[in-house]
Amino acid sequence: MENLFHGIAQNLPHYVMMCLVYTTWMSCRGVGNGLISVIKARGWRYLLLALIDVEACTLVTSSHQFTSLAGIQLLDCVAIPVALALSCLVLGVRYRMVHIVGVSVSLMGVGCLVWAGIDDNKDPATTGKNHLVGDMLCLGGAVLFSITTVLQELTVKTVDIIEYLGMIGFFGTILCCMQTAVLESLKLESFQWYNAPVITFLVFYCITQFVFFSLVPVILFESGATALQLALLTADSFNVLFGMLLHQYRVYLLSK
Repeated sequence: MENLFHGIAQNLPHYVMMCLVYTTWMSCRGVGNGLISVIKARGWRYLLLALIDVEACTLVTSSHQFTSLAGIQLLDCVAIPVALALSCLVLGVRYRMVHIVGVSVSLMGVGCLVWAGIDDNKDPATTGKNHLVGDMLCLGGAVLFSITTVLQELTVKTVDIIEYLGMIGFFGTILCCMQTAVLESLKLESFQWYNAPVITFLVFYCITQFVFFSLVPVILFESGATALQLALLTADSFNVLFGMLLHQYRVYLLSK
């Protein structure tokens, strides 16, 4: 699927779904909380936030063409220290030593896995040749994702969640449509729309992304950006575990 959708068009459907659900919800609200009123009052802020969010998704999904899924999951963890630092600088969050030690231990574990290395010849998720490009795309996407989660936390604690989701869906749809038209129009024309398995995977991916993006503001409101990043670290562990069980990933230090 990554060869057919380079990352922009692949992310377009869930922004469209957010626009149809939450932007429509916003438009039905009273004067002062409706779509036009919010755009006039603080639309440029949501436009900037949507731009960062769209580019973060684009970089991470595009990195799948060049490097392995396991490598992407591990490199994503760079978002944790970035979110930690930004939370201190932007939100004024103060962490205790136990929190800093916990984050450090988690990152040390990730570093050990990266150092051990995963045998790419055994990794069926590897679809590209230039792993450095994939790693840099993933790191860039992780940094942007951590930036947008901190800004999201700041936003959802000052405005209601429906407004945030509606505006991100609105501007995200516009930005994704523009990028898709410029960069991926030819690939969309050549896409095999009759390929049932690929369409099924794409639909499942879009629904999952829609649910994830809908729940993130709630988690940020209740816990914060750093807690979200640490919770997502669990996905990395499960990815490596299931990769070893299902796809025969081989971590050198564990296989000797």
